[in-house]
Amino acid sequence: MSEFKQDNISEVNNPAFNSFLLSLFLSLQIINQFLQIDAIAVLIILVLYITIYRKIPLQGKPIAFFLFLLSFFLVTKFYFNFGETTFTYMIFYCGYGFTALLLAGTKFDFKKLLYYTCVLYTVFSPAVVLLPSLKGEATMGEVYGYLFGFFCLLIYVFNKNYRPLSAPPVMTSVFFLTFLIYFFRISTTNTRGCIFSLIVFLVMYFIIIKSNTKLIVWTFFIIVLFLGILLYMYTYEIFIWIKSFLSSFNISLQFLDKSIYLLEVERFDHNRYKYFYAVAVENIKAHWLTGQGIAAFEEQTDLVYVHNVFLQILFEGGIILFLPIFFTLIKVIKWFFPVSKGQKDIQMFIVMLFCSCVPKLLFSSVFWREQKFILLLIILLVYEKSKVRKWDIKKLERYRINKK
Repeated sequence: MSEFKQDNISEVNNPAFNSFLLSLFLSLQIINQFLQIDAIAVLIILVLYITIYRKIPLQGKPIAFFLFLLSFFLVTKFYFNFGETTFTYMIFYCGYGFTALLLAGTKFDFKKLLYYTCVLYTVFSPAVVLLPSLKGEATMGEVYGYLFGFFCLLIYVFNKNYRPLSAPPVMTSVFFLTFLIYFFRISTTNTRGCIFSLIVFLVMYFIIIKSNTKLIVWTFFIIVLFLGILLYMYTYEIFIWIKSFLSSFNISLQFLDKSIYLLEVERFDHNRYKYFYAVAVENIKAHWLTGQGIAAFEEQTDLVYVHNVFLQILFEGGIILFLPIFFTLIKVIKWFFPVSKGQKDIQMFIVMLFCSCVPKLLFSSVFWREQKFILLLIILLVYEKSKVRKWDIKKLERYRINKK
């Protein structure tokens, strides 16, 4: 059993049950995409949790952080314009935040978390296939919602070390078909931020699975990350060149034409986002310390959300709200470096959370409604990274040489 062992984790420890609840919580977006029951699902998670354990583990830093963010809704109520959008965000944050607070403080089995998530995404895979005929092409936010489950499928299918011993072998073949379905949906939607998230995750996955102690691995990471950034920046130009090259041989690919069309739509959206950013920056300059309240951008400008998590935080809470979130989020960098053997699972989990929500929030959605981002912040407060001593690394390298 692969458990996260940490001194400040609660002794509320039924790892299999906790893994199921956590999997359900992390699959809310795809559940809500087709059933519109995310609020009911959160309520079910809370009822099951409290019914089984009959106690609520509270920890200092996470509960203080949760209450600190919640206080900004109270400030907005008494000092700013508390509208319908603000109330909606508060409901989502209370539901997601309190649930994340409970689940982050319990022991869970990473292998079973992967398995349960794969099962849930497999159950909803027929709806993903039928999505274009039912409601048209998936939106950017919906495609981002596939990422965490896609990461789980990728790890489970291609790495047998992450499969629970109790799982039926046939499920690997079933999950492989599910993996192909989501891969097709993600790759054909051409959401560049989504593809960039996938590249970063694959690089980090390779580093975690391998020794992640050699210089060559980090050199590989930097090179691939740099190439991924170039691909993200010049995808449209690259596709146009490929189309022009193929046209000289009278070759036409429908997939390529569709990709270029979707990228043109995305370029139009980015131009629209630049206007949102300009409006946000001007208002932030005038209220840089305290901000203007939760959902102030939506309430004051009659525009949709600002489409950038950092601008959103500065607009709503100024530096006072931005700094605690920023310094909590920056802890994720430590988990990109070598960890002790007992923390490899939590390292993988944090990387999965980061890659599935942070790129999304840079271009889409608002963080009050993003349960993965809220969970990531709380997880970073609950878990502390253990130092890897140099003699441990040398011992590991000698073991690998002798094994060869």
